[in-house]
Amino acid sequence: MDVSIFLQDAITVWIPLGEARIKVRYLSTGERAKIRALLTTLAASGPELAVERVDAETCVAAVEEWEGFEADGIPWPCTPDNVRKLSRWPDFAEAVVRSSFDLERFRAEALNEAKKNSSITSDSAPTTPA
Repeated sequence: MDVSIFLQDAITVWIPLGEARIKVRYLSTGERAKIRALLTTLAASGPELAVERVDAETCVAAVEEWEGFEADGIPWPCTPDNVRKLSRWPDFAEAVVRSSFDLERFRAEALNEAKKNSSITSDSAPTTPA
């Protein structure tokens, strides 16, 4: 089993959402546990509000950058406040939250990148006649 993916400082993957792309960071079990602890703290304010807040904070922790989001035709910057605003959109929150702990997706992306880099390297390598 190749464990090189676990040796990286940050494991990320780009996920599509409509015409946009979101760069999502893998959240470790410990990071997810800290965020879920908010759920217990916030449960008194109402379960729906608590779940929305946990989803929002998960999105803030996981989203590193994005491309393709605009407001009135102007690129919309990836900031924690803007991530929280988009996390109210169920498709955005679901895609980011699900992707942030889907290690198989990260492994598959890393393998695809390795294959691309390998084919680029092998395609550009000079060949010598036999």
